[in-house]
Amino acid sequence: MVTKGDPTPLFLDTEFSGLPAVNFDPTLISVGIVSIEGKEHYVELEGIEADACTSFVREAVLPLLGPASDRLSIEEAASRTKRYIETFPGLAIVICDTPHFDFGYLKTLLQDQWPKNLLDKPYAFGPSLVPSIFRFAAKAAYQDVARTLRPHHALDDAKILRAAWIAATWAGWRPRLLGT
Repeated sequence: MVTKGDPTPLFLDTEFSGLPAVNFDPTLISVGIVSIEGKEHYVELEGIEADACTSFVREAVLPLLGPASDRLSIEEAASRTKRYIETFPGLAIVICDTPHFDFGYLKTLLQDQWPKNLLDKPYAFGPSLVPSIFRFAAKAAYQDVARTLRPHHALDDAKILRAAWIAATWAGWRPRLLGT
C-alpha cells in the first residue's frame, strides 16, 4: 500500500562480485528492480570474469546469469535503468534491504545519468526491519515467495522484497517513505 503523495516504491536488489575486503574491490554484476505494481527491470553487465569473483559468487550468482551475449555495457545498463525509473510519474524511492551495497551500486551505475524523479536516499526495508506486530506477515510472504524463485538473482530477490512489503502493508504497517 502506498499513501497518496508518497513516492512510488521501487524494490531493488543487486548482485556484485563479492563483499569489499582488503585488496578486493567488488564490481556490479546485475541489477533487478520491481515497482510496487510489479513492473520489472533487469540488467546484467558485461565483462564479468569468474576469477574476479569470490567463491560464493562463482557458486551462487554466476550460474543464474543469462548468456554473455545479452549483457550490457555499463553505459547501456545505466541508460536503460534511468529510462525505466523515469517511466514512473512523480517521485520514486528505492526500497532495499542493504542500502550500503544495493543503493551504493545503483548510485555508481547511474552517477552520470541520475533519473530526475528518483530520490537520492533509499528506504531500508526487510522483514526483520518492520515493527514486530507486522513482522510475521512480512517474513511469511518473504519465505513463501522465496521458495519459488532463485536466491541471489537480483530480479528474483527484488520480487521477494516486494512481496514482503506488500504483506506488511496489508497487515497494517504504514511506512514513512519521506521521513515525515
